[in-house]
Amino acid sequence: MICSFRFLFGPRWRGALLAAGVGASAGLASWGALAQNIPAGSNLVTAGSAAPAAGTTWILGGPGIYMPSDITLPGGAGLAINGAGNTLTLNDGAGSFGRFLGSAGPYTLDLRDITLTGGNQPSTGGAFYVTGVSSMTLTGGGIAIAGNTASGHGGAIQVAAGIPLLIDADGTVELSGNTAAGSGYGGAIYASSDAEIHGSAIAISGNTAQVHGGGIYTLNGNITVGNADGSTDAVTISGNTNIASNGSGGAFFSSTSASTVPPYLAGKITITGQTVTISGNTAHSTGGALWSQHQGTDNGVTIDGGTITLDDNHSTGAYGGAVLARANVVIGNAASTVALTRNSAVSYGGAVMAFYGDTTASSITVQGGSITISNNSTTGAGSAGGALYTENDITVGGNSMVLTGNQSDFGGAICANGAGGVTLSGGPADISGNTATWTGGAIYANADVTLNATSGDFTFNGNQADGVASAIAFINAAGDATAKFNAASGRAITFYDPIASDPTVGLLTVTAPGPGAVVFDGANYTNPDDLWSEIYGTTTVQGGTFTVRHGAIYGLLAADAGESDPTSFTVASGATLAGGGTGDVRADHFTLGGTLDIAGAGSSASTFTIDSGNVSLGGSVRVKTYAGGQADVLAVNLDGGALTGQTSVNINPSGLGAPTSGNGILVVKVTNAAGPLAADAFSSPSVSKGAYAYDLVQVGNDWYLQSRLSPVPASSGTAAIPTLGEAALALLALLLIAGAVAMLHRRR
Repeated sequence: MICSFRFLFGPRWRGALLAAGVGASAGLASWGALAQNIPAGSNLVTAGSAAPAAGTTWILGGPGIYMPSDITLPGGAGLAINGAGNTLTLNDGAGSFGRFLGSAGPYTLDLRDITLTGGNQPSTGGAFYVTGVSSMTLTGGGIAIAGNTASGHGGAIQVAAGIPLLIDADGTVELSGNTAAGSGYGGAIYASSDAEIHGSAIAISGNTAQVHGGGIYTLNGNITVGNADGSTDAVTISGNTNIASNGSGGAFFSSTSASTVPPYLAGKITITGQTVTISGNTAHSTGGALWSQHQGTDNGVTIDGGTITLDDNHSTGAYGGAVLARANVVIGNAASTVALTRNSAVSYGGAVMAFYGDTTASSITVQGGSITISNNSTTGAGSAGGALYTENDITVGGNSMVLTGNQSDFGGAICANGAGGVTLSGGPADISGNTATWTGGAIYANADVTLNATSGDFTFNGNQADGVASAIAFINAAGDATAKFNAASGRAITFYDPIASDPTVGLLTVTAPGPGAVVFDGANYTNPDDLWSEIYGTTTVQGGTFTVRHGAIYGLLAADAGESDPTSFTVASGATLAGGGTGDVRADHFTLGGTLDIAGAGSSASTFTIDSGNVSLGGSVRVKTYAGGQADVLAVNLDGGALTGQTSVNINPSGLGAPTSGNGILVVKVTNAAGPLAADAFSSPSVSKGAYAYDLVQVGNDWYLQSRLSPVPASSGTAAIPTLGEAALALLALLLIAGAVAMLHRRR
């Protein structure tokens, strides 16, 4: 069963109509026996009919036409009204009101270039009330249904008794300034099944409901706005609201109930257009703009278009500043430009909240060529997800992503609670200036976090939680969470803000599998609390470069966390751990299978510290020397533990060329070892610079570069001077002495 109002006449018909001088009585004969001109200033009920015959066409001939009582829609071929740009006022200005009624269809109502306004009913359906029909369709275009009021449901339109509503226009559709007062739902439309609106441009703006659905409310139905093929130029949903403190869905409320069979599978919201703008809507309870109660495994809310903006929507009572859903929420496509900005809620999901239905988990996906998620907030105590909140997974993917200025208690920008994880993919991504009062300055995740920097760099900078720098809080609620930092070749994931995990529930598994760079950089801070990524877990650098520099500290010992399970840090063969300035890695077990590169990029030496009670060496270490007898230093604090294995130290001698003094130039310093270390734990071939050669020499449990004069190398292209052994030199000496004695005898 489909309830449809039909706006039939297309643009060509409108052009012919105007050319023929419609509005003047001389042009009427060409429309046939059932085409009737309604003169300006007329009462439509008397000039037309209270019960027009099927196939009737009314043409409004000028301004001032009004309708002070009801008109019953005909079945069959239905009724067509061409407004020719005029307004039909649904009252006489003296307290008598009219509306369109239908009770025995199927019906069609064809409207073109008309504004319907001024309806005011003491019950439901301020301009249209339809019930008990098999179908009702409204098509056409240039339609404005504005400024109508009902003291119950459906300020402009109510279709009851399980009848879906279809507005299938080829032109523009506007629903604005309508009100469902009393205890009414659906400021513009109340449908007890589906409500579907098509058109070249659609605006649903400034409508008000006392309770739910400031613009549209559906009961056990779905809301669909925009042509399915994406051809609607613009969908604008703005300035809708509800009044009651328990009112939800400032613009749309698509409800479902257990009485449906199967239960909970209605309640979807789908919005499609080349440009979709959802702005300035308010709910005094939940779902500032959209509230979907669908609980299936598919999407509850789908918003698709070329440019999508959700801006300045607010839930002043609880959840979902712009969108609240009990199933999946999907916003955008791979080519979309998406902006979620300045939305707010009191409790969860400043912009979007998706949470568990009775049996299904709900996820949020935001995708686009360009994505901006900024200045969203939750304002209440214990709130979470300044922009996005779900009890399942959150995925954000785009070729350009900006997440800035969002604020909450838990997860300044993103909170994935329950079994939820977070995936950010694409790039470049600027994740900065987000704030959490308690935990997770930018991201709070109960489960896995995956960062895929595939098309640009990711940067976390200036995010805070509880007054200190904080990028990501890994709650690891089930004790088996993973963090995957995957940077493609030539890409970097840089944390100027530290990350942290909850040690009380178990070890976090951290991997860096990509060929690019993962960087922890303390350059922007001096406070130790802002520098330390307190990860209680097992970290494996599988590929690329993992950098800890400029004062940053990465990792925890079990003793740091007051836990018993040991932590680990492994650099796999072919991967690199790098430093710069100062850097520190803390892990109960440290394994070097690849390269440790602590050679500073500047003109001063770096110090890289490994705090670990069990160090297993392999691979190689790279250091650089500097003017003034300095070198990069690897500091190993064994805390009474052991150092095993061997590694090769590759030395860049750029700052050498003078003799060393004392023990030489410190390169490796090992403290708190359980005993003497093997001499070959750190080894290096001699390196030469100027007149000196330099050897890596063990002194106690430290290793130094010590100088010696280099042998003079043979000149290129010149034969080498032969050398004599010790016996030949002794014989030569005897011969010289004998010759000298013979010379003396001759002189005498």
